[in-house]
Amino acid sequence: MKKTTLWIIVMSLVSFAAVTTGAAGPLKLEHSLGNARASASGNVLTVSTGVVQQQRTLVPTGLATTSLVNLATGKEWCAHAGSALA
Repeated sequence: MKKTTLWIIVMSLVSFAAVTTGAAGPLKLEHSLGNARASASGNVLTVSTGVVQQQRTLVPTGLATTSLVNLATGKEWCAHAGSALA
């Protein structure tokens, strides 16, 4: 439940920043709760549960998932733009 709450808070902060800065303004945040971590720098949001990590990039139409990785195995289901999918 706490990880879900952290995710909602982070997504709200990113959405708010996108609206108030025109989606191009600088944003920096770093939060953690147990093994869960969330950070944002510029237009990239990274959220991790300690088991999986997801990166989203703020684009004009919203948030685009640019990476989804199983941290235990290293398997990546969604690769960064410009690289081959795993």
